[in-house]
Order: sequence, then C-alpha cells, then structure tokens
Amino acid sequence: MQRVLIVGGGTGGTLLANKLARKCDVTLLSASAEHMFQPNLLYVAFTNASANIVRDERALLSRRVRFVKDKVTRINLRDRLVETASGARYDYDKIVLATGADTDVSQIPGLQEVNARFGDYHSTIAQARKVWASLDAFKGGTLALGQAAPICVCPPSPVEGMLLADRHLRKKGLRDKSRLVFFTPYPRPYPAEPMSEIIEPIMRARGIEIMTFFDVDRIDAAKRTISSIEGDTISYDLPIVIPQFVGANIA
Repeated sequence: MQRVLIVGGGTGGTLLANKLARKCDVTLLSASAEHMFQPNLLYVAFTNASANIVRDERALLSRRVRFVKDKVTRINLRDRLVETASGARYDYDKIVLATGADTDVSQIPGLQEVNARFGDYHSTIAQARKVWASLDAFKGGTLALGQAAPICVCPPSPVEGMLLADRHLRKKGLRDKSRLVFFTPYPRPYPAEPMSEIIEPIMRARGIEIMTFFDVDRIDAAKRTISSIEGDTISYDLPIVIPQFVGANIA
C-alpha cells in the first residue's frame, strides 16, 4: 500500500485525504486542528450569516486517515522526507502539498489601511464581519468592489459579492441612492467567457457599472480613491477590495 503524505488541512487536503484513504496509507499534516470552510465567508460578509463555520479537522476525516497537528518546517523532495516543528520526521511514497494561499495586503499602497477598516471576505471571520458591518452601515454613495490582482482563489466570488451587495441595498431601499462599481483586471466581468456572457447582462440589468482592465495600483484612503496601473480612478464611499493572494509558507 502506497504511503501518501498530505501537507495542509484545508478543503482540498481534507477531501483528497478521505478519497485516497480507501486505497492508500494516508497521513495528513496541518498546523491547525481546526478547519474553516472559507466559501461561507461570502455569506458572513454579505448576508450576516452565522459565522459558525469552523469544525474540528479530525471529525471531518475518515478514521483511516492519520491526522497530525504539527507545523511543517522543511520538505526534502530528494529524500522524500518532511520535518516538523516538533522534531518529527515523515517519509512517504507520494506527497501532496495542499497548503492553499494567503492574502497579502502589503503589495499595494493603501490597501492595508482600507482592508483594516472595511474588511475583506477571503481571509478571516473577523474580516468578513467587518465587511458586513460596513455594508449594513452604508447609507448611499459609491460602493466599489473588485479584486486587486488577476489571481483569485474563488473566481466567482467577486461577482457573487457584488450581486449580494446589490440585493442587500435593494432590500433596504438604498439602491437608488447607490452607485455600484465592479472593477476587474480581466476584459470581462467573469474570467471565463461563456460564464461572462450570462453574468454580464445580469449585472448591467441591475445597473452595476463594470470597469474592465482595472489592475489596482494604489489606494488613497484620504482621497477615497482606487487607481489602476492603466490610469483609471474610482472614487468610493465604501470599498470592498479582494486582496492579492500569495502561496502559503506553510500548512
């Protein structure tokens, strides 16, 4: 039986571990004993849904999976060896790195300040709750939502977030007082053209402005503007900016 070592206990690592456990000897290493279902952050942020989205990782795994809470510190692919913070060493036949991605607000000037104040819905529960607090307190003006860079861990989430914001403002009777601007670095609202052909008419029918080829260059919190490297600028009252993503350093 092949020994498979999975590094990372997120959605991908967990699902794969359970599937492979039927025919392999599987060990899953994760720095956390808790599993957060990140897709639900969208609903925490835009519908005030329950933030009860954290589960015990062990409870989500098949009994056939060997789960170890330990931080990986070194991966030696040549010798097929993984070392952890506790000093343990694991060898394997196959390894899967399912460490996911982290958000990084430091790469764009001004993003850290805006992110700290208004939140985001791709990192933590606390940040998603900030988005909801900001949206619920919004009384009208320009709401600008989009992704800071081309890579997004969930491509549908920018569009989903904007449509949910639109629905919330309509329910509160504030849509006529609000300008909704959706910005994206892509040439269309959704990266995949077949999906965009469906989504774009829906967004335009709801009066959502779409700014394409908008790669965020900087944010000026004092002037309340978002500028792109292409030379365009959006003035905002409420900014919801999906941060850049970088590979996680560790599981």
